[in-house]
Order: sequence, then C-alpha cells, then structure tokens
Amino acid sequence: MDYDKNKEIIANLFQRMRALSIGFAAILKNEKMQRFFQEQMELRKKISEIFSNYCGGICRQCKGDCCHSYVWLHKKDLLLFLSQGGLNFPEPDWNFVNSEHCCIFLNASGCILKEFRPWQCLKYVCNKFYTTEKIDAKVFEEIAGLVYQYEFITNKLAGEMQQKWHLTIE
Repeated sequence: MDYDKNKEIIANLFQRMRALSIGFAAILKNEKMQRFFQEQMELRKKISEIFSNYCGGICRQCKGDCCHSYVWLHKKDLLLFLSQGGLNFPEPDWNFVNSEHCCIFLNASGCILKEFRPWQCLKYVCNKFYTTEKIDAKVFEEIAGLVYQYEFITNKLAGEMQQKWHLTIE
C-alpha cells in the first residue's frame, strides 16, 4: 500500500461519511432505528470481548496477517459508526501502515477502530484459531451465535429502512 493511495482512501471515506450523515439523517435520529443500532453495538462489543479474551494472544503473536488487505467499509458499518455520534475515524498511524504494508486502521497495538471494526473483520476467524488447542469449540459456537444475532438485527434494520424510507444499506 502506498502513502498517497492510503490518504486518498481516507479522504474518500470522510466524504462518504459526510454524505451518509446527510442522506440518512432521519434514520440516524429515529428512536426505533437507534434501538437497532444500540443492539448492534452491544453484540459487537460481546464479539470483540470474546475475541480479546480467547483469541487476543494469537492475534498479538500473528500481528495481523488478516489485516494485510483492503478493508471494505459498507454503509451498514458507517451508519453504525455515525449512529454512535462519530463522524471522523481515528487518525491512522501512517508510519506503521506504510512500513508494515497493512490495513490503514492497524497500528502496533492492533485495530484502531476497536468495536467499530468493519463487519468483515469483526466476524473473521482465521485458521490459526482452529489449529490451536487453547480455544474450545464452544467459543466458536458462541461467536457464531452472536454473528447470527447481529446479522438478524442488521437485516431487520435494513428492512425497516427500506420500508419506511426507501433506502438501502447494502
């Protein structure tokens, strides 16, 4: 990844967020939608906590093999971030990103987005988790259950937005 391309990605991301904050303003202010967003955040926090507790050591040793590709930030990721009062992502550590050729949201201590990691990252389970004896199959079942709940809530949110405002999050 090169520095100019990364800066362009961030600039485009901020433009997209500003446009979404205007175009989806009614949804972001709607009380029912806020409950959906809050449920999503609670599930994201649970998933992040499980990964941190059970998989964090593996991730710290690995240092982000999974984070060496492009990150897709979908509307549903950005709307959730906006619903929590965010309009700007944390500033990337460009020295780290460019030296490690990694995701623009990764730094030496991990993902700077924390529970706002894109959905593709939040639900990602690398093969190293399956090959270690330290992680019980029940942990993966719990994660799978939370991922299913999250997708169910996201689909309800999407359906509500489509029906009431004729807007899509895909």
